[in-house]
Amino acid sequence: MLLRALLKRAIRQTPFRIIRRGLGNRFQAIDDLLTNLYKRGYSPTYVIDGGANVGDFSKFARQIWPTAYVHMIEPQQSCQAALEVLCREHGFRMHMVALSDETGTIAMAADPETTSTGAHIYDQRADANSPILEVPMVRLDDLLRAELTLPGPVFLKLDLQGYELHALRGATQLLQMIDVALLEVSFYAQAYEPPVSVLVRFMDEHGFELHDIGAVAGRMRDNRARQADFLFVKRATMLTQDNAWD
Repeated sequence: MLLRALLKRAIRQTPFRIIRRGLGNRFQAIDDLLTNLYKRGYSPTYVIDGGANVGDFSKFARQIWPTAYVHMIEPQQSCQAALEVLCREHGFRMHMVALSDETGTIAMAADPETTSTGAHIYDQRADANSPILEVPMVRLDDLLRAELTLPGPVFLKLDLQGYELHALRGATQLLQMIDVALLEVSFYAQAYEPPVSVLVRFMDEHGFELHDIGAVAGRMRDNRARQADFLFVKRATMLTQDNAWD
């Protein structure tokens, strides 16, 4: 792990990028995206990591913004032990729930024995033979709005395997406090994923503009884009002021 970290640090000092052959990733630049936000003066008081899995994004966000309060949201019980370690070591907060626009329980297609990053809300058309877990679901407005008591910027990341729009519809009050959102989007639906245009329109209606792209992943057989990570920024913030081409 140390050697890999040193190699990544060395590569960042060059104009080159190393990728694994055949994985279908056009580029993977989430680290650079967050680092650039920091260099441009953005420092959130809170980081909300929706779909935290075992907390890798939360750990990197804390490296970039060491004073941020980090909330990790992840329904998979198989991830709980890893997240509890981060809570003890770094003071993160953990919420073992799924995010939606309703409150209750919901079925997930997930292997209870693994910490899969592909676990997702169950869809009968695509997941007929998948293991099913029943997990609690909540609205972000109900879960966190009262928790964010300090002034300052709020950064939201949602990686929910196509369920991002449902979570956003349950966060319309919280979106008034958020100024940067990193969202996974799907270029075509396998189940309940909305068209990219619908998600972009929703963010536009709530005061956000598409600001940057952190990653694009293509399918294996022909590298057609299937997913991406879009960065949205609240309009009229300091991050939107510099629109110079060079």
